[in-house]
Amino acid sequence: MSKKILFHIMTGNPTGGSDYSLYYLIKNLDKRKYIPIVTFVKECFLEEKMQEEGIMTIVVKKSTLSLPQSAIKVGHKVVKNSYIRKILGYISKTSIEFLKLIMETYRLIKVMRQYHIDLLHLNLSLRLNRDGILAGILTKTPIISHVRGFQKIQKIDLFLSKYIKKVIYVSEAVRTANLVQGVSENQGIVIYNGVDIEAFQSLKSCPHTEFVIGSMGRLIELKGHINLVKAAALILKNYPNVRFVIVGDGPQKDFLFNEIERLGLSNKFEIRGPLIDIRKFLMEIDIFVYPSIAPDACPRAVIEAMAAGKPVISTKQGGIPELIGDAGILVQDDKSPIELSGKIIQLFDKDLIDKLGQKSRVRVKKYFDIVETVSKIEKVYAEILTNLK
Repeated sequence: MSKKILFHIMTGNPTGGSDYSLYYLIKNLDKRKYIPIVTFVKECFLEEKMQEEGIMTIVVKKSTLSLPQSAIKVGHKVVKNSYIRKILGYISKTSIEFLKLIMETYRLIKVMRQYHIDLLHLNLSLRLNRDGILAGILTKTPIISHVRGFQKIQKIDLFLSKYIKKVIYVSEAVRTANLVQGVSENQGIVIYNGVDIEAFQSLKSCPHTEFVIGSMGRLIELKGHINLVKAAALILKNYPNVRFVIVGDGPQKDFLFNEIERLGLSNKFEIRGPLIDIRKFLMEIDIFVYPSIAPDACPRAVIEAMAAGKPVISTKQGGIPELIGDAGILVQDDKSPIELSGKIIQLFDKDLIDKLGQKSRVRVKKYFDIVETVSKIEKVYAEILTNLK
């Protein structure tokens, strides 16, 4: 008999690798054994796409309680002492966060009981899934937690983690970071994000006259795109037949546009919005740069670029070295545009590009095949559900 799995929760972020990684897992599940039901925080493209593919989705909006902006009062008196104000503000904030957690947990419990959920698969991190863990405990539903990023674990999260049957980490770096903070070693397993190899292996490069350097990801400070812009300015001084393209969106978009204009790169540096299918973009570039300046768990963009046979230049942040291995180039100083520009220039060599591109395809096939990823996760499901009998 098929088991119902509730996947909680997808953010609806159009450039979020975590959402897409979960989507491809759900898409490739053996539907004869498992019936997926997916919660979203808002309506979005992926939610519509899943519905079109016959996957049930439910929008469970986050609570919007917030602190009033008016002065803090005790009775009818306004509190003026700054120390006391901080304490009262903290108490108020904590109370609101607790109320939000209770409301979100209650809503999730209603969904779980309505659809008779057999297994709860949480997405993102322990801290962001407190409502899911509580809902699983209260409904006596077995819990799996996917940890897709680096997190600061609080005491409450360590306590709640004891009720999780299995924690799935997307890289050894993430696993190590959680163990150091006290999560039980026996609970965890590393399963890398996977890609549809066949969808990328058949890609051929589009003919182009310029050497194209591409990057992709959310346009936030931690992704380090500003260093690529500065590196481009250095490279174009001596190599004018080069073009740069970033695909993505985010709060740093205007800042990056302004820097590109300030450095006189407008004709050579393009920022495009997020793409639904990034394969066409990967066909038009020669190398892929992922200049992250903060720990990155298992960036999907890097795996997809490697699957398309593109050499990757990146940093030593988080799980990135695990992904690239010897199939790419790592920058030692992730905040140095000078070093980054030097590594890019190093790849102005067709033989080296071909060599690393082939290594990338081989590495993805060995470690990041979506078929293997799904198979390993289904084994976790089967083990947990079998032990319940």
